[in-house]
Amino acid sequence: LNYVNIVRRCLCYHLKDGSLLDGKTLRTNFREATKAYAEKQGLYLIGNNLLINLEEIKYLNKDHIIFDNDEKLYYPQKYYETLKTDWKNYIE
Repeated sequence: LNYVNIVRRCLCYHLKDGSLLDGKTLRTNFREATKAYAEKQGLYLIGNNLLINLEEIKYLNKDHIIFDNDEKLYYPQKYYETLKTDWKNYIE
């Protein structure tokens, strides 16, 4: 798993092999729907609608992440500093 986001009110799982899995339609907020995943070590919640796998990050830039499979994900720059710190702490 690289990351989970929302697409058309459904959870969308972006896997390491490049495939996508559509999940259930959200009847609650993203945080509640992904709570069980977010509690697992290595999964990191960005804002209210993006859950990323820290273990799969190859490069972290100010506005995007490149995962080990070279998939690129853009995210809000305001989360860069905390994400960078938490990612460094995770990989060390």
